[in-house]
Amino acid sequence: MPTMIGKLGREKSIATLAKRIYAIEGRNADLMQRKAEKALLAANPRLSKKEGFRTGSAIKVPRITGLKVKGDVEEAKADGSGVVAESSLRLQLLASRIEDGFRTSLDRQEQALEKLADRQFITQALKSLPDNREVLKSAADRLKEQTVKDQEAAKRFETVLKEAQESLAALQDLSKRLPRR
Repeated sequence: MPTMIGKLGREKSIATLAKRIYAIEGRNADLMQRKAEKALLAANPRLSKKEGFRTGSAIKVPRITGLKVKGDVEEAKADGSGVVAESSLRLQLLASRIEDGFRTSLDRQEQALEKLADRQFITQALKSLPDNREVLKSAADRLKEQTVKDQEAAKRFETVLKEAQESLAALQDLSKRLPRR
């Protein structure tokens, strides 16, 4: 079954996004709303935070039994037509997945750094092993270094993605100018 891809509008919550994407109505509207929200979050983990709602970002739109898609959603076709447009959609979907990975990793690193800076945690760790002070400091330092590396990698990825999207747009423009047979 072809992948469905949508773009974020001005939504700021998963609830409003689900209402825009799916036709949710009838007796089970509350249940179907929750089901749609859960499916969208599973397919697009970055939407669990406010920062994940960037207007124009591509999202994967999961098929949900009992719900019809009503929003601005495109299917990636498997028949080879519109190769450039489909490539662009798939690139956006890939970007969304990679962005989700970066966001998840950076969030976990942030949580770990907060834990390593927590006085109660430090006190507990030093009680159990008094020599842990250097271990804790070393772990925090390595985690900070890794966070910086991951942030730099995310920026590089964003730059490469933008260049790829611009190249696809140029290719699309050129293909429109080709003489038709």
